[in-house]
Amino acid sequence: MLKAPPFLQVGDKIAITAPASKLERHTIQIALEILQNWGLNVEVGATVGSGYFTFSDTTENRAAEYQKYLDSPEIKLILS
Repeated sequence: MLKAPPFLQVGDKIAITAPASKLERHTIQIALEILQNWGLNVEVGATVGSGYFTFSDTTENRAAEYQKYLDSPEIKLILS
């Protein structure tokens, strides 16, 4: 049986990461503003706005950042 996660609450911490292709920070600005207006605390990962050839960063850095967010009990949602 599928267990649904709890709904997000005001004050919850979420993360935005770029685990694959480059993602320029300015392209997520509107989303950041909306999420913050909803009362969410948003952490933008180092892979957002960086670049390594056509990727957002090296394989090791992308994997480490994603794993960091998966392991963090504070992070309630990861947006990729």
